[in-house]
Formats: sequence, structure tokens, C-alpha cells
Amino acid sequence: MPDSLKAFAERAFSTCGTDGDRGAMQAKLHAMISRALHAGRLHATDWATVPVPALEEPPSKRPCTDLERQQRDKRAERFSSLSAPSSSRVALPRKKEPPSAERTRVLGTCADLEKDYFRLTSAPDPATIRPEPVLEAALQALKTKWRIGGVDYAWMCNQLKSIRQDLTVQGVKTRLAVNVYETHARVALENSDLNEFNQCQTQLKDLSLPYGHPMEFLAYRILYYLYLRFTADNDSSQLLRILAQLPADAWKDDAVRHAIACTQAVNASNYSLFFKLLRESPFMGQYILDMFADRIRIEAAQKIAKSHRPNIPLDAVRCAFFWWLLVRDFLIPPQLVRQLGLEDHPNHRKFLRTIGFKIENRLVLTKDSKIDPSRLAHSSSLL
Repeated sequence: MPDSLKAFAERAFSTCGTDGDRGAMQAKLHAMISRALHAGRLHATDWATVPVPALEEPPSKRPCTDLERQQRDKRAERFSSLSAPSSSRVALPRKKEPPSAERTRVLGTCADLEKDYFRLTSAPDPATIRPEPVLEAALQALKTKWRIGGVDYAWMCNQLKSIRQDLTVQGVKTRLAVNVYETHARVALENSDLNEFNQCQTQLKDLSLPYGHPMEFLAYRILYYLYLRFTADNDSSQLLRILAQLPADAWKDDAVRHAIACTQAVNASNYSLFFKLLRESPFMGQYILDMFADRIRIEAAQKIAKSHRPNIPLDAVRCAFFWWLLVRDFLIPPQLVRQLGLEDHPNHRKFLRTIGFKIENRLVLTKDSKIDPSRLAHSSSLL
């Protein structure tokens, strides 16, 4: 990253007062940097003159509709007419039967392509709900804006959640629903929003429709539960359950086989294989793997520091190419770089020092190194 971009990021975060503001700012910066990187403008942009993105204020509360106002008045009249019981026994209200799906289903009439998301606190108003043809057109418009980079993630997420809500209240479970949830899941992965991603992939699992890309998202689900093992102290029961229930055709799918290979590499502590699989991830699997790759590196570094005592000697380097790599990379043994999956990262020397490796002259002093996972707890070391 250019120094001007680092200074721009520091300037942006300095405007944040809470953890929520920092999270929102991180999402905005990630989207800006991704678009600049994909367009080849990362180094050409004068970041010193780029204005800091403004944090969006929460949307104002939606005014009550006439229908909601009438329902509220009826509730007030009903409760105001209640009197205190004349005896010591209180009559319990009769349990109402749940309304049928046909009676609660709403058919929307709204024609707006863009609509902010609001959490429903009462019965939905058909005038504010978009029917399926309008929702399909809205989704295509959102995809176009996202591809050309005209919107940020916070706005995109808000619009997609609004579409999901309109689908839910109308009971729409068609190809469009699968397309919406898959689109939102991919956009969320691109912006490291695993909360929204998990909601979408859970809905896709529950829909179980013969549309979309079920094998791709089955692979994501395997990697997601592998991620939980490292970040949330989650047991492996859910991951084992998924693997035990895999359909026969899943074992032939490349993405699913890749996800299974990642779990096997982690279970076997085969770190070189894990980072090789990370670089070869199909579809968007690397976005999930990147979220806990540093934790894998920490685990590998701790084992390397214990097993290679008192240091890692240079005579372990056997060929001239590795010797050149060693000199180029400030005398860091390439087998250490390979084990930690740092071949493609030009600042891996800084990473090794950050996590606690002590490097002097031509040796990595593993005996004197103290690997501290807490040093990477709050940010990605490689970015």
C-alpha cells in the first residue's frame, strides 16, 4: 500500500468516535480500496486529496401509515375498556390460533426500485411492499451499480435487506429469492461481513430450491464452520454434521472437495498444504480463509518456534534460488516463509517480527522468540 493511502486510512479512522463508527468506516475504506485495486488506480490515486467518506446517519423512523394508526387506536380502545376483575380469580385470555399463511400473505403494490430497509414493528402495508417483478428489476439495478463501483457497501447492504424483507412478507420462494440471497452473500463476503453472509447462507439452506449454485455455497458453509473453530471457540460438531450429510454428488464437486481438503489440512497441521489451498480457492472461498489465515499462521509459528531450537540455520537452504530468495528477503529462511504461507507478501519480515520472532544477522532465533497471538487480535497484520 502506498504511504499516502496509509495516511488516508489513519485520517479516516481518526474521525471515528465509537467501535460502531470504526466498523462502518472500515467497510467504506475496504470498498474504496477494492475498487481502486481492481481498476488499477491504487498507486495512481492522490490519496492525500481524497475526502474522507462520511459516516451515514441512521435512517429516520418511517411515519405511521393510516392502517397502522387505525390498528393502534383499536388496541387503545380495547385496553381502555378493560375493568378490574370482581373476584380473586383472573380470567386468562383464550389462546388465539395462529393465522393461516394465506391470510397473512401480503401482495405488494409499491413500484419503487430503491427503498430503505426498516425493521417491521406491525403488519406490513401493501403500499410499501414491492411485488416480485419490481423486486427483480431492483436487484438487476443494484448489481449494475455495484459492478461499476457507484455505491458503497453500507448502502448496498441496506437495499438488499429491503429486498429480502419484501420477499419474506410476500412468501416468495422462487428463483428470484435464491438469486437475491446468493448476491447478498457474495457482496457480504467481499466486504468481510460474515454476519450478513451467515444469514443469507442459512436462508439458502432452508430454501432447498433447485436453482442457483448449491455446491458453491455448500463449500462456503464448510469453510465458514472451519472459520468458527478458530475465531469463536466453536466445537467441530456442526462441521462434522455437514460432512456426514453431504449428498453423493457433492463429493465430485471441485469447490466442495477443496473445502474438505482445507479441513483435512488444518486437522493434520499441514500448514504448507493449507496455504497452497488458500491460494487456489475457487469462487470466493479465499475471502473466508483469509479471515482466519493469520490465526493459522500463529499456530504454525508457535509449533515452528518449539520444534526448531535454538534457531533455524541457513545451511538448511539447499539451492541457489533459495539462497537468492534468502538474501533478497533479508536473510529469512524460505522454509519458514513457505510454512507460514507468506510467499506472496512482500512485508512478511515485518509480519514475523510482529508476531514475536527474533531475527538477528543470518538466523531466526527460535529459542528467544516469543509468539504472541494477541498482537494480531485487532487488525489484519498483512494489510
